Amino acid sequence: MAQRSRFIHTISAALATVTLAGAVGWAATTVKSFSPQGELTDPKRPITVVFSDPMVAPLAVGKKFPLMASPLRIRPTVDGYAVWKDVNKLQFTPQTEFPAATEFFADFGPGGIKDAKGQLLAGQQNFSFNTPALKLEKVSQIGISDNRCTLEFVFSAPISP
Repeated sequence: MAQRSRFIHTISAALATVTLAGAVGWAATTVKSFSPQGELTDPKRPITVVFSDPMVAPLAVGKKFPLMASPLRIRPTVDGYAVWKDVNKLQFTPQTEFPAATEFFADFGPGGIKDAKGQLLAGQQNFSFNTPALKLEKVSQIGISDNRCTLEFVFSAPISP
């Protein structure tokens, strides 16, 4: 009789180990890719976030909504709209070009974001990108009068005088 109870105990412990290993091996939803990162070469390029698992129900795919209603937060703020391109792919399209010589920060807000199963997103949730720095492309002398020289400066992006 003692052998039988020992055998059952061993089986129970083995099943508990398999169950715990399965729970520990469960993978949380993460950001698979965020683009752009680094320098933005196209100032109208959309921001795309791809998640490892579904974030929304299929009914949400294709519906546009303002950035303020999006789980994605961009600072400084930019007007535009977000759309779920797929259950695991969020895209933000700016209404106008991203301003030149600016660094942008993106995240999912102070409370984070939950996946379609209600689990908080794990892993990296803060991203940054920037638009190219302002560059002086050309200087031309366009006039001389009364001991004054008038110069024209041409920059890589529009500037306010």
